[in-house]
Amino acid sequence: MRNVMVWLTTVTALAACNGSTDTDTDIDTDTDTDTAPDYHPLVPEEYRYLWNTEGCETDDGPGASVYRYAVDGVSDGENFSITEQWFWFFPETGWDADCVDTFEMSGNLARFDLGLLGCSACEEAYEVKRVLTTSNCNIMYSSLFNFDDPVELTEFDSVLLFDSFTPNGNPNEENKMLVIGATQTDSGAYSVDVNYARGHALGEEEGYFPPAAATYDWVGDACIIMK
Repeated sequence: MRNVMVWLTTVTALAACNGSTDTDTDIDTDTDTDTAPDYHPLVPEEYRYLWNTEGCETDDGPGASVYRYAVDGVSDGENFSITEQWFWFFPETGWDADCVDTFEMSGNLARFDLGLLGCSACEEAYEVKRVLTTSNCNIMYSSLFNFDDPVELTEFDSVLLFDSFTPNGNPNEENKMLVIGATQTDSGAYSVDVNYARGHALGEEEGYFPPAAATYDWVGDACIIMK
């Protein structure tokens, strides 16, 4: 079982979540004529030349590049569900050690002061059960979520908070959304990641304002030291 320590997250939070633009560009300049693919086989097609699949470096040494990738999330304004994959790219030579774990998350609309978890500007939040349904990476996730006494767990109580509108009550440019993630630890407190991910919230009805029927997607990344 791998123990892990979060070093930094490299997701850029939307400035007050009011319409910053994506800066990702495809900078692949490979001119090889080889027939073998020059991209990592685990990476989703739209991110083949954008994700760092070689691991990462910190002041304390090499770490794993981790991407949290969620698509097809759905809410009816009360009930929420989404599948989130964690792509682990380790600093070891080659791709054989790299792997993907899958979490299923579902729950209900949260009804408390969202400022208590660091996002008073968020329009909605969902209290979810995070369940590890596919485990390929041998990760001690309770350590990653800052448990005082990490143990092997496959279920976590979490909160997902979404900021998808400007302070003026308008959708962010291109329906962009900032995601804040919070996971309850063994002490009962929440481990909060204010830069958990960014993505999109798409309302199903004209004049949408959350909470209401909508679909969601997001990507978040981090550099994680392996203890």
